[in-house]
Amino acid sequence: MKRVKHQANFIQDFKTQDIVHVRCLRSKIAKGAVKSIQAPALPRDYHLIRPSDIPGRGYMSVFETQIPILASNDISYPGEVIALLCGPDPA
Repeated sequence: MKRVKHQANFIQDFKTQDIVHVRCLRSKIAKGAVKSIQAPALPRDYHLIRPSDIPGRGYMSVFETQIPILASNDISYPGEVIALLCGPDPA
């Protein structure tokens, strides 16, 4: 009932400072190989996270299936995440 009366808090209602926004850079193809990931010089406080930046195996287990956090060599489906762009601006 609080939402109907506009008394509930929504995520947009919270004001935050010094938050890091992350945008997923996704594959546009269904199958292929990642040869390299290059980016232009980024402004201060922006970072591109590549698979090689993640320590360890770079996989997570979901129902006993190993799923890559970021596609490092092979792309398996359209929309697979290949890199993360992090910075202070959501755009």
